[in-house]
Amino acid sequence: MNKKIITTVLVAAMFIISANAVMAYADPGPASAPVCNTIKPQKASLLRVKSLGKGKYELLWDKATDASSWTVGYGIAPGKYIYGIHNFGDDRSRSLTINTFSNKKFYFVVRANNGCMPGDWSNEWKVGTVAAAATGTIRTVAPVVKKAAPIVTKAPVKTTTIAPVKEGTAPAQEETAPIITPAPVKTGGFGAWLRGLFR
Repeated sequence: MNKKIITTVLVAAMFIISANAVMAYADPGPASAPVCNTIKPQKASLLRVKSLGKGKYELLWDKATDASSWTVGYGIAPGKYIYGIHNFGDDRSRSLTINTFSNKKFYFVVRANNGCMPGDWSNEWKVGTVAAAATGTIRTVAPVVKKAAPIVTKAPVKTTTIAPVKEGTAPAQEETAPIITPAPVKTGGFGAWLRGLFR
């Protein structure tokens, strides 16, 4: 019996000690905000967005000081980049091909990252537009297509009156044109040709 009591007391003691230990560490308090102490990278410039067809676009940008990776953002409205690729490449990366699977108009931007510190977004490019490099201003270029109206002319209608055939008259007989056989052409040969040149 002593063994049962000792075992019960030991189990109860271990339970109390474990419960106190869990309660001591169960509420750690509010978490502190993450801190990023790296230098903010230079703002990149998006140089060109080239359409490769069927919803694929190639983005080209210049280098940025203190860049260790890149982030591309894009969307269907200016300033609203709901799609993107985060933290790719390295400091030497200058291009990326994106497949949007759509022929819609998109607005693209790129930014440099330095570890945990993101840089500012670049100038915005709209697919199918021309941007002025100094200001990032965008103007839409739309081709003007004019279709010429087809010219329709009506040929004058020529009418012919046919006299009725009276009963009891003989049907008209077909006339045949005489066959003319062309006469052979007589030539005087090379000498006659040569004399004809000096007449």
